Amino acid sequence: MKKHFIISFILLLAFNYIIKAQTNLVPNPSFEDTIANPSGGLIDDANGWINCNLSPDYYNAGFNSDGLGFGVPNCYYTGYQNAFDGNAFAGLGITAVPEQPAEFIGVQLTQPLVIGTKYFVSAYISRADDYPCASNNFGFKFFNSLYFLTSFNPPPIDNYAHVNSSALITDSLNWQLIGGSFIADSAYRYLVIGNFYNLSQTNTLNCFSNPDASYYYLDEVCVSSDSLTCQIPTAIQQLSKRKNEVYVYPNPANGEIYLKNLPHSAEAYTLFNSLGVNCANGRFNPNQNIIDIHSLLNGVYLLSIDQRYFFKVLINNH
Repeated sequence: MKKHFIISFILLLAFNYIIKAQTNLVPNPSFEDTIANPSGGLIDDANGWINCNLSPDYYNAGFNSDGLGFGVPNCYYTGYQNAFDGNAFAGLGITAVPEQPAEFIGVQLTQPLVIGTKYFVSAYISRADDYPCASNNFGFKFFNSLYFLTSFNPPPIDNYAHVNSSALITDSLNWQLIGGSFIADSAYRYLVIGNFYNLSQTNTLNCFSNPDASYYYLDEVCVSSDSLTCQIPTAIQQLSKRKNEVYVYPNPANGEIYLKNLPHSAEAYTLFNSLGVNCANGRFNPNQNIIDIHSLLNGVYLLSIDQRYFFKVLINNH
């Protein structure tokens, strides 16, 4: 009996350790949970998330008809994009040219980090269509307190972040995974996201006007001591398709669009250009999920299927 009790106790400890290790310490990581009466478009409308400077945005499919311009996938003022996970995501400018700093968002972790423990940090980002300016240094920095909020100052721009993406991300079609790992040197309680590097340390591309800004959508933020909980890229990775997830390919497309895992109940499709004009529509043939796009001009389109599935597609007919 004693032996069985000891074995059971050890298994319980091991089980609790595994569960603890696999926990994402970021509450509301995909921004799905909203406050009772959201104002529409403010990051504070997402439960747990905090505006740390200027006016970072919040997009939710529930805002599609409120007239404020922060719906999903039609983001109105910034472009259009499907959420990577669920029906919501955040948006923030990470580089302002020539002004600095840009926007920051923060969140209190569900528990403090443990000193000496290795943590993995990741998120999915996508550049907004209407902001051609691209930049690097999308970063994640941890704090013991949000002291800078008390004096209405932004987080420090000291050319340091615990995890930082050095890649210049230009893709506005797909969600891309960024992230890394670090050893906690303090029992940090808060995560702040933005660009903690000054302009001399930040690479930019297609920043034509003055002033200009790079703006990115953000989804599925993760902090965990388990690398399986927070998928970490070995390099900048394009969205990996999940099992049974509906998606279009190839993208960019030439001549035809193919859809994988489309339900048999799907009937009609419509293609809208960037101005919202209906450029093509039709119905699917049984067991043949193909859309002919030979007659369409090159550009970015929104593909709507039964007004249920939405995809951003780049058409590049040679």
